[in-house]
Amino acid sequence: MITMVKQPRETIRARVIEVAQRLLAERGIEGVNTNEVARTAGIGVGTFYGLFPDKHALADAVTFSAWEQLGAALLDAPSDASSMTRVIVDFAAASPERFRAAFGRPPSSRPGRPALQLSTRPLARRLAASREAGELDAELDAEIAARAWWAMASGTLIWWLEDPRRADREALARTLAALHPLAAGARRPG
Repeated sequence: MITMVKQPRETIRARVIEVAQRLLAERGIEGVNTNEVARTAGIGVGTFYGLFPDKHALADAVTFSAWEQLGAALLDAPSDASSMTRVIVDFAAASPERFRAAFGRPPSSRPGRPALQLSTRPLARRLAASREAGELDAELDAEIAARAWWAMASGTLIWWLEDPRRADREALARTLAALHPLAAGARRPG
């Protein structure tokens, strides 16, 4: 007689998210289907739908999971450009599939719902405070600078993760830090 051991819902959910991040990183949202995710995670399709209403909700969960992990690491880091950039590069290097799945996928084609995007508000607030303190150019639009830096940094990291031989990790971190608005040409002219 086979005895089934019931696993906690959160354990199953975490396993599904782990499987999904790998598949999403490899194929993107359009190349993944719920049956394959369920089969690969070792659960039934009904169990999958008990956890997530569809693959888009699963992709959102992968994204939120990565944001939470990266956000927690950034909260623990000093708020200078070099330290923040190092945390992001280290996160990408340690969790390439998670990073690619969360930050490298194009906006999904979820009907009637906007694509999820990482909030750049914390960086924009930090830039605005530095601008107000006279540390950055008074003309700098903090929101635009924050969005532009994140788009450049995440896109560059996705490029690097595709083939880490393309650039030395230290050179990558130094360059992204040098281009950060807190360290780069956003300084006041003078």
